[in-house]
Amino acid sequence: MALKNQLHYFFTSTIQHEKKGETKLKRIIILILSFIILSYGNAFSALNIDLNALYTQGGDFEDLTGVGGAITIDLVRNLNVFIRSSYNQATKNSNKPDEENYTYIMYMGGVQYLLQISDTQLYWSNTAAIGAAAAESEIYVNSVGTSIEETGMCVAYWTGLLYNWTQHISPYIEIGYHKALYSVDFEDADISGFQFIFGMRFTLFGKNRG
Repeated sequence: MALKNQLHYFFTSTIQHEKKGETKLKRIIILILSFIILSYGNAFSALNIDLNALYTQGGDFEDLTGVGGAITIDLVRNLNVFIRSSYNQATKNSNKPDEENYTYIMYMGGVQYLLQISDTQLYWSNTAAIGAAAAESEIYVNSVGTSIEETGMCVAYWTGLLYNWTQHISPYIEIGYHKALYSVDFEDADISGFQFIFGMRFTLFGKNRG
């Protein structure tokens, strides 16, 4: 799927899931946002915006590609808190009677520690997060589709490298592992696997600490 379409689905799908009364998800997001806002009260904080592209192993959900973003705030030197969201999608047997569509949306909050490598502008990143994951499958049999969706808990860990290219721009790569837990329709599904992230961090207020 083209990047333009993935961006479109990223925003529209987020709105659709909220409209369907995902009250637990809303509470998680509000809690994380409140924590981020309170953290930014630190006068020495820097506010960052991340944009990224993802390749996600989905287990029973096939392998997915996606786009995402994050808001990151420096708590102290090289220790950040963040909220991160991504829209991931996969299609199997496209435009055939047995087409399969999978959507996996992650809403997460967590902490990131950056360890400077020697005296360079290169950092080893270690990131842990917890949040919610909205999963949806649409399976067609003889052109007749059945759709199932559920929101559950998700945990993830990533490690990678971040480079402070300038005081306001920092490209990075990460590899990690995610696992979603469900209790109803996807209780027996294995939705987990490695995740590869290619991103760019933009420091909007303050400066990065390199």
